[in-house]
Amino acid sequence: MSLQSRVSRPVVAVEVLASVFGRWSVRAKLALTVGFLVGVCRYLLGLHPDGPEELNSPLLAWVGVGAVVGATTDFWAWLLGTPRRAALVVGTALAAIVAVEFLPVMADFPDGPFDLELLAGAWLLGYGVLVVLVFGGIGLVLGALFGWLVGPALRKTARQIHATPDSPPAAAEEGAPVPCDGCGRAVPDRALLTLTPSPGSTKKRLLCSSCRVRQERHDLIVGWTTVLVITGFALLAIILDVFTQPAWIILNLLLLVFLEELLVVPHELGHALGAWLTRMRVFRVYISMGLTLFNGRKWGLWRERRPMPKEAGAALVAPRSPHRFRTRQAVMTACGPLANALLLAVSLWWLTPSGLLAQLQEIDCRLVPGAAFAVGNMLTLASALLPYRRGSYQGVPMSSDGLTLLTLPFLSEETGRQSHGSYFALEAQACDEHREDDEARRWLERWLEVYPDDPLARACVEVARLQLREFVRSRQTVRELLAPPNLNPSLRTYLLDWLASTDLLLLLDGTRVLQDAPASGDGEPLPPTDLLEEASRAVEEAVPLTRQVPQVLVSVLGTRGAILIEQGKMEEGTALLREMLDEAENRHVKAFCHCYLGLASLRKEDAEGCRQHLEAARSLSPQCVFLEGVARERERSRPEAAMVGAID
Repeated sequence: MSLQSRVSRPVVAVEVLASVFGRWSVRAKLALTVGFLVGVCRYLLGLHPDGPEELNSPLLAWVGVGAVVGATTDFWAWLLGTPRRAALVVGTALAAIVAVEFLPVMADFPDGPFDLELLAGAWLLGYGVLVVLVFGGIGLVLGALFGWLVGPALRKTARQIHATPDSPPAAAEEGAPVPCDGCGRAVPDRALLTLTPSPGSTKKRLLCSSCRVRQERHDLIVGWTTVLVITGFALLAIILDVFTQPAWIILNLLLLVFLEELLVVPHELGHALGAWLTRMRVFRVYISMGLTLFNGRKWGLWRERRPMPKEAGAALVAPRSPHRFRTRQAVMTACGPLANALLLAVSLWWLTPSGLLAQLQEIDCRLVPGAAFAVGNMLTLASALLPYRRGSYQGVPMSSDGLTLLTLPFLSEETGRQSHGSYFALEAQACDEHREDDEARRWLERWLEVYPDDPLARACVEVARLQLREFVRSRQTVRELLAPPNLNPSLRTYLLDWLASTDLLLLLDGTRVLQDAPASGDGEPLPPTDLLEEASRAVEEAVPLTRQVPQVLVSVLGTRGAILIEQGKMEEGTALLREMLDEAENRHVKAFCHCYLGLASLRKEDAEGCRQHLEAARSLSPQCVFLEGVARERERSRPEAAMVGAID
């Protein structure tokens, strides 16, 4: 994944050509993919002298097979979209297969001294009932598990085909407590709940972060348990020599799924190698299931807490220079699919096409790891080159490698400069994660030196310089940056949060009202500005924007909790800050929450609680500028307490 920006707009036809592949329906994409793969396999296997005669049909006929599969996707999504229907279909199919296989065999069993038509009919009827009860019941269980696991994906596919919008949740007043549908706990703000699909149901629930984590853990346990149970049944069937063909097919399919998950690793390593060859900076390498393989400084395997698209890998890179941006990006993007293509070529060379075909014909009688490896690389390569959107990560859109390569020739020079600017921002973020505050500030200052007209660079540098305690100048800067009406939503949200935070710093310094200078020197003086009201308005404007920029949601809501503390609403503010303390991953946001929780404890005359919160904030961010303000108010409150004690 690379930071993606706008497509250039010099010609309307160019933009349409660049984006049409990303707007195809799922049916068209599936039909094209299946038809293309079947057509290619038909040509490759048809060239072999020992190839089957059935492959001599025209290429268009095989492409038509893919079109039929794509056209019936929505039907299967409806048929197997819920556990109830999936259980009915799988149970009926399994019972029918067993009956067809064994009833003719058992019909010959009564031959002998008791070969009577009545006895034979009763035997067949009783055995048929037994088949329906036993194997139908097993099929119902397997079908229910299948619908519970695969149903949400199938329903999502059907919704993309038919384009039926989801009904929005019931509107809630901004800032009003809303109960979580999982645990029933009322959270301080609606924005803290995420609309999450429920397994085995078409409904979505509003869940808090704890319930989301609990549901993900539960889904993971159930998924692995289901896989292990199915594997155990398949192995037992092979040992007992019953239903060996379906058992071997199940084991080979499970092996294919497992290898496909592992093949994400060489794919992302290919992206990282391409970035290294083109002198791009690799900041992170993610693999599927939320795991990090490289954190920018060392290799390892870590659990990634940040929200990642499920079953998706990504390489977070940025160019060190805007020079030849498109060429660097193309090489880096192509190296991922190229890694899978090389593995596929090696497997075909090792197995030979005829050997691969022979193994594919033996999937019902033995384990075929070579064929599974080759097919897994084919599927990974096809899914990477298929042009489609992959969701977003921290507000940054993610596209498949195919869509990135298609749109790359039409990217503007401004896109290259923005990606180069992201290099400085990501370097500063990496330094901040390792608590190198001075080095992070130097990277931001270098960003501003290279791009002095970039408002985001200017904003980040001014925030890093808050330790100089020039709060009035910082507030004036953010008001200037907020002046343009067509600001990017993410930048506007960040600036509004910064304005409210600067107002809070001035409030901690004892300044509640500030006289702003007029825009021009000869203008009339502006009325005084109530800083608390300005901070409250800024946060209320920023909260709706966080729906588009979820990565700053915790920071904005933490600022709202601090404003509630300043307004005297201690219980509401404390509850919101504690909620944000559990949600936040950034140490500066955690330190901010601890500072205002300490301030709330101080104003409730809880000196010990204040001291504990300030120590926690100092351990997280020793240079936190809010820490100094709260500590000063704590010192100011001590003489007043002593005087009150003396008067009493």
